[in-house]
Amino acid sequence: MTDHLKNAIRTMRAKTPPTKSGMVRTLIPEIEEALAAGYRLKTIWQWVRDNGLDVTYPQFCMYLQREKKKSSRTAPTLGRKAETEVPGDPADGFDPLANLRRRQASRPGFHYRGTEDLDILVHGRKKDDGKQSN
Repeated sequence: MTDHLKNAIRTMRAKTPPTKSGMVRTLIPEIEEALAAGYRLKTIWQWVRDNGLDVTYPQFCMYLQREKKKSSRTAPTLGRKAETEVPGDPADGFDPLANLRRRQASRPGFHYRGTEDLDILVHGRKKDDGKQSN
């Protein structure tokens, strides 16, 4: 019974999609190849329209934009690690402040780190704590 259903779905998939957006969705790999080859989107749309797909240019662009959004939402889950994941455990040399240090090192402008004593910098004298140095 399940083989019969699987074959029915395969047969349905082999036919052209019943909707305009479905037809554009099936053409996306060819559209991307044509764009990479240097063709303009409007030229591709004219070719598609002349070959039987009755869509206006704004509809064509809208269908492509929707598919681009769908693919960008699902792209991180296709085997790549998400960029927000925290790598490894502390034994691997993980530094939780690495991002902070990198950002501070690349800040533009002058940033004084405060290595001198404030009394020497402001008043020009050393604080007398009663100890003698030889």
